Amino acid sequence: MAVEALRYIREREGEGQKQIETAKENAVEITKAAEEEVKGVREAARVDEKNVTFEVADKYAKEGEEEEKELMKNAEAEAEKLRYIAKSDIGVGVIRLGVNEIEGRIKDEANAERDRIVGEAEAKASELVSKAKEEIEHREEDFILAERARGQEEKERRVRAARLNARKLKWNAEAEMTNKALEEAMKRINAVKEEGFKGVSYSEIMAGLIKDASLSLIAGGSKDNELEVLISDEDVSYIDKTILKKISTELSQDMTVPVNLSLSSERIKSAGGVIVQGKGGKIEVNNTFEQRMTRYSASIREEIMKTLFTEK
Repeated sequence: MAVEALRYIREREGEGQKQIETAKENAVEITKAAEEEVKGVREAARVDEKNVTFEVADKYAKEGEEEEKELMKNAEAEAEKLRYIAKSDIGVGVIRLGVNEIEGRIKDEANAERDRIVGEAEAKASELVSKAKEEIEHREEDFILAERARGQEEKERRVRAARLNARKLKWNAEAEMTNKALEEAMKRINAVKEEGFKGVSYSEIMAGLIKDASLSLIAGGSKDNELEVLISDEDVSYIDKTILKKISTELSQDMTVPVNLSLSSERIKSAGGVIVQGKGGKIEVNNTFEQRMTRYSASIREEIMKTLFTEK
């Protein structure tokens, strides 16, 4: 708009300049006309000096000069007026008006552009925040699921470990109690030797062990029917020739082959029980309490467990 205002002022200045030029041209024409008229008057004066005098010619010339001066003055005044308008507050106001309009338009356009940029930025930021929230929610869900799975695995691991420890503790307790039970059983052997067990004397128990070992030897294919019985020094008083003879008779009847049992002079180290072997000592059956506990430990322990840990 400032450019347009300046163009407007310049156009007005151009129009004023054109008027001045026109005025000058008119003044020249008037001057020429006056000069022609003066020339004509002078020619006429020469032709008829009696009727026309030089005073008339000078009068017309002066009038022509005065009119020319008046036209020039008016033209100069008009041009000066236009220059004044261009330089005055009116012209400046027009320029300022244009400048203010341009400034206002620039501000409006700048504000509009700013609002557009801010709006796009806010929309983009909102979109990014929304995506970030969604991503965080997904990550939180994945994290929670992973933690739950990890927690479940840890829980299962701890449960397995606890169960294993519980089994170990139970096994240890069972083993401890079994060992104690066996130890107590071994300790009670002396009492059994003196008092018997459930109405059965220790001599009868020993006789049963001798018969059982002898049956195992014969059933195993031993061709030697002459068998020896080995006992500890502590058990010598519980076995004699009479008992051995009785057992031999029973075995001979049961096996339908003659069996002869004799007490060996060799002694064994044992809490109780017997060892029965052939005469050459190549085959034997160890029926001592210690060996029987080892041989039947699984079933013995099972029976102990049932007795000690079965809920009633």
